[in-house]
Amino acid sequence: MENELEKGDVLLTYNKVNFISKLIQDVTNGPSHAMVYVGDGKVAEASVGGVQISKLSKYTHSSHYEIEVLRYNKMTNYIFMSIYEYYILNKHKRYAYLQLFIDFLFIKLHLKPRRIYDIKNAFVCSEFVAKAFRYAGVKLFKESEYGIVSPKMIEDLIGKSFRKISWSKR
Repeated sequence: MENELEKGDVLLTYNKVNFISKLIQDVTNGPSHAMVYVGDGKVAEASVGGVQISKLSKYTHSSHYEIEVLRYNKMTNYIFMSIYEYYILNKHKRYAYLQLFIDFLFIKLHLKPRRIYDIKNAFVCSEFVAKAFRYAGVKLFKESEYGIVSPKMIEDLIGKSFRKISWSKR
């Protein structure tokens, strides 16, 4: 799978073990995590450690993950470099645990998730990916949706802005 990856590909994961990941998958009926491939076997992501660069092998060498690879239909080097610049501008910002909890609560109450408060220094994973693309001039969602983007919403862009490149089941 790693041979097929290009800079800017979006990777979505399903985790078969982690409680929070399984909860996200159950609530959204989709993947639990989103990240962007930046080359050299690394991804930019917002996760437990905040916004960071991680080794892709963390996901590909574990039997806990299934990985779906999406490629933006109009990817250019400029778009990728802008996405990477967005990572640089936001690295080390924290993970938005409270927003994740609020999203779960709203979904369980059958309400549309929304930003209750503005977090300028924290992200959930899919929000980071969507805002990185927006920073690069690629508007994937309506402006009002950027604070509530789920990995499932990104997956739903297959056939529109993205095409599925591969799927890794373990």
